[in-house]
Amino acid sequence: MNKLLKLSNVAINVSHISMIHITKNKYTIHLNNFRNNIFNTSHTIIEVKSDNNPDYFRISEYILKHTM
Repeated sequence: MNKLLKLSNVAINVSHISMIHITKNKYTIHLNNFRNNIFNTSHTIIEVKSDNNPDYFRISEYILKHTM
């Protein structure tokens, strides 16, 4: 079963998250986009800033829930 992190305009399969870089006012989510060929791998970066962004709070809740 795939677990998804639902944001405003995208749902992220959490198994594709390689790293979440946490700074004071921003999350930078690094995703691995795997292809059929091992050598055909690309990376996607999603930045979410805190300025009253509901996605920032969703990611904060997700991190707190899964790190305790």
